Amino acid sequence: MPCFMSDWASQGILRLMVKHRKKDFDEAGYLCIIRAFAKNCPKITHVIEVVMYAVIKTGGKQYRVTSGETLKVEILPGDVGSAIVLDKVLMVADGDKLSVGKPLLTGATVKATIIAHGRGDKVRIFKMRRRKHYQKNQGHRQNYTEIRIDGISA
Repeated sequence: MPCFMSDWASQGILRLMVKHRKKDFDEAGYLCIIRAFAKNCPKITHVIEVVMYAVIKTGGKQYRVTSGETLKVEILPGDVGSAIVLDKVLMVADGDKLSVGKPLLTGATVKATIIAHGRGDKVRIFKMRRRKHYQKNQGHRQNYTEIRIDGISA
């Protein structure tokens, strides 16, 4: 994960912007702290923010989530607007505290809200055997649920 660090010595602020999932974030985006750098640099008087994130498992896939993020996961039961609790949490990081489960963390939950249900783009499947007069066309659209992460509790 590439990191871009800028030091504004006149303001005494350390800002570390992290690019994640091909998104470019502004100053209100993901901010992370390197405490070792802050201790060795006397110009830095305070740091901006520490982001808490978790790795969850749902629908056979793993997702890295932060509070306020929206993502599309495999279909989940529930109505639009209802709150759900994702309890299959594999890891939680809060600043320099890192908790890793074996395989799951006990007592850690991620609260989310269902925003929408939908279907993904059509995937076309074309099978052919040359010289055998065999061609087969198929299509598939995967159902998904779009959720917004409301909070992470460890």
